[in-house]
Amino acid sequence: MPAQQVRGGPRYAPPRWLLRALCALVAVAALAAAGPAQARSRAFDEAVQQYRAGRLSDAFGRFFALANEGDADAARIALFMHQYGPVLYGRYWDAAPHEVARWQALQDRPAAHPQPPFRPDWLDNGSFRPKPKAKSGVKQTAVR
Repeated sequence: MPAQQVRGGPRYAPPRWLLRALCALVAVAALAAAGPAQARSRAFDEAVQQYRAGRLSDAFGRFFALANEGDADAARIALFMHQYGPVLYGRYWDAAPHEVARWQALQDRPAAHPQPPFRPDWLDNGSFRPKPKAKSGVKQTAVR
């Protein structure tokens, strides 16, 4: 039985220094790509803090800037504040029609910032306790 022949000749093995340089380049590229995303996330967190503190105009300005940079979550919030500001906050925040149109296009993107889990207060403060179910066929009596 004849031995199998390898097509294309001998395999080329790149030098180790080239592999190390390639790995270092990939690591640097990954860190460089994560930098702007982390800065945007930090800016989003600061905007949320301003909103929670009641500094709504400052918060809107921050969400406005992030939305114009392409942040979908900030676009949703800025659009909400722009549309419902007079009714909910008694304030009107201005935005150009082309900015509002861009925010509306951005709001269909998935959320980029983690959302905290919803935990209603009435479950945590102990006021809600389900009644224990009675076992079938056994009459429960109060023990004193």
